[in-house]
Amino acid sequence: MSRNLGEIAVSLIFVALVVLKLDPFRWTMPDEMEMIVLALVIAAYAVYAGLFFRERSRDEREAYHLHLASRIAYLAGVGFLVLAFVVQSFAHHLDPWIVGALAAMVVVKMITLMWARLRK
Repeated sequence: MSRNLGEIAVSLIFVALVVLKLDPFRWTMPDEMEMIVLALVIAAYAVYAGLFFRERSRDEREAYHLHLASRIAYLAGVGFLVLAFVVQSFAHHLDPWIVGALAAMVVVKMITLMWARLRK
C-alpha cells in the first residue's frame, strides 16, 4: 500500500486542481490565479502520466488489477463523455471538444488493440 501513496497523492492533486479550475463565476480566482492553476494542472498531468507508464506488475494478480483498473477507468471516461454528449445535445449546444475526446478515446483504443494483436 505504501508504494501507492505517491500515485494516490498525485491523482488527488490532479483532480483537485481540475475541479478548482472550474470556478465558472470567478468567485475566487482572478485571471492570474487561473493561469497558475492551469499551469499546475498541466504539471500534475505530466507527473500522473509518468506514473501511469511506470506501472509494472510483478505477478498475474497485479497484472489483472492493472488491467481491471484501466478497463473501468476507460469505461467511466467514455460513459461520462456520452452523458455530456447527450445532455449538451438536449440543450442544443454540443461542445466539439466532447465529440473530439470521445472519438479520440474510441479510435485510440481500436488502434492500440490492432497494434497489440499484430505485434503478438
